[in-house]
Formats: sequence, C-alpha cells, structure tokens
Amino acid sequence: MRILLALGVLSAAMGTAGSAPASDVNVAGDPWPAPASIALAPCTDDVFCGEQALSDGFIADGEWNTTTSQAGFVTTINSIVVVGPLCNTVSVTDITGGDFPGPVTRAFAWGIENGDAWVGTWYSATGPLLPKLYHLDATFNVIGTYAYPDPLTGLDMQFSGLAMDVTSGHLWGILRNNPAGTISRFVELDVNVDPPVLLQGPIDTPWPGGPSARSSAGLEYSSADCTLIAMRQDSNNLGETALVAFQDVDPLGTAGGVSLLGDCSIATTPCVGAGQASNRPWGVALVEGDASYIIYSDLNVDAGCAAPVQPIDFHVIARPQFTGVCLSPVEPSTWGQIKSRYSN
Repeated sequence: MRILLALGVLSAAMGTAGSAPASDVNVAGDPWPAPASIALAPCTDDVFCGEQALSDGFIADGEWNTTTSQAGFVTTINSIVVVGPLCNTVSVTDITGGDFPGPVTRAFAWGIENGDAWVGTWYSATGPLLPKLYHLDATFNVIGTYAYPDPLTGLDMQFSGLAMDVTSGHLWGILRNNPAGTISRFVELDVNVDPPVLLQGPIDTPWPGGPSARSSAGLEYSSADCTLIAMRQDSNNLGETALVAFQDVDPLGTAGGVSLLGDCSIATTPCVGAGQASNRPWGVALVEGDASYIIYSDLNVDAGCAAPVQPIDFHVIARPQFTGVCLSPVEPSTWGQIKSRYSN
C-alpha cells in the first residue's frame, strides 16, 4: 500500500512530465522522480533512498550542508556518516578527542566555519558521562566541550536534535523529554562566541494537540523562511512519528520563542522488522533549494522493537509545506564577529 500510494502521489505531482515507473520507488541509490516532484506532495509517503551498515547502534540526527551538498548524520556509536543527495555514503568517520569514545551521541549540526560541526549527547544511567555539547573540526576531532544546566532535569541539557541557522550563527537544539512525563524543549545558542551563549530557552515545544510526553528525534532549520522542522515520536517510541514545522518568531534570538505551523505523519506502524518500509524514523536532514526535501534515518528495529537491525535505512520525503516568514532582520549582537570571519 505504501509503495502504491507513493507511486500515485508522485505520478500526480509530475503532471505532464509522465508517470513514475515502479523502478523509481524503493531502490537504493536510484534517482527517484525529480525532487521538485516530491516537494509538491508533502508528507504523503516516503521513498527508500539507501542504507548504511554499522558495527553496532544506529544513525541518529543529521543536517544538510548547502556548501558541500552533503548530509552529515551522527551515530550512537560516536561516528559521523556523510551521505550525498541520493543517500550514497561518502564517508564514515569516528569522533576523536575529548571524552570520545564514550558519550551517548544523538544530535548533529554543521557549523559556520570550514566544515566544522556540533554534536549533542544524552545522559546514560550506565555510564559516567553527563550530557554535553561538543564542537568538532572538519576531521571530527573535538575542539570544544560545553555543558549547560537544565533547570527541569537537574542534569545538563540532553540534545536530541541540533540545527544551525547559518545566517545568524545561532545553533538551535531540541532537548530530550526526560524524565518521563516531561515535554521536549527548544534552546537557542549563539555560537559566534566561545563559549556559546544561551540566548533563549529551554522553551516547551508547542507540539500539535498541546503538551504531552512527546519525544524529539531530530531537528533542522530552514534559513529561507526561518522555520524549524522537528521529528516527533510518541512518548515510548512505539507509535506515530511526524514531521512538525515551527516558526522562529524572532531570528534575532531575544525572547520570541517558536510557534506551531503544522505537522504531517510519516509513520504509524513502527517495529515491523527488517526491510525498506519506514520502521522507526529518527534523524532528519533538510535538503534546501528550489525543491526542498528531507532525508531521514530509519532505525530498522526488529519486530519486537528490542534491537536495531543492520543495515540502517535512509528515506526521503517532502518537507512539510508550512511556509514561514522571516519576521525581522537578522543582525545579532555578534554581527561584527561574524563579518570578521569572512574579511580579507
């Protein structure tokens, strides 16, 4: 049914361009119908895009790099998987330096310099390392380690997703809903300075339907319309997964927070066992351009939801078509420092 739905939607979206043959759906590495066609049919169904085998663990949050046209995804075993626009693997690199190996890595964003990146971690009850935010260089070696107290949990902030607003140099994060019964929250940090400064948050995530114990599993930022796109799972990672769009109310990063734009479901029957169907969506990377779409990682867990099954899948889906508006000029207080990075 999922394949037939995908075919029907993509065929309708292509119009006079012709129908999408069956070979263009659920074939690893295949250049599916043009991304422009997918973008016309938001969140109706996903298309299998590729896969990556790991020695253990799974692939978590990701982010697209518009300069290199590559997406980076962090794994739960302290490595970074870089893929191209058709989910073809470019590289798999271990994170080195500082606390590594060891931290429970879950969140990833590219930086604003020459291939640098940011990684956020979770707290592990079985390990000695508290949650932290790590700055990595272009070889994914740690060049900065930061901890931010979380007033709700009593621990440091546990990042489930990171997203860079490259225009302002602001790093957005979405925090894990832990302890149980709490809600995911947004934070915004200025990374033009060292150490990064917390601009606002934690802010309760205005999930569709009101506050509930929803878990976050990935985050992206669209500079074109100042929107955030988060992946939402149900509270126990066993039910619906959705893409949710939020408006960045104040790109200057003072106290504007975020507002809900809309959402769409991408999976309702997880834990179906190994295969190419969407099983347990996790991290997102927004491919920006004239035809925006999303690459997301899929845990590919066994039918009992007990363990990851290798290899881990990648899928593509259209971004939620809830367009935001950049409501104010983006000129942060650190603008002079930003310009100095690019001066001759």
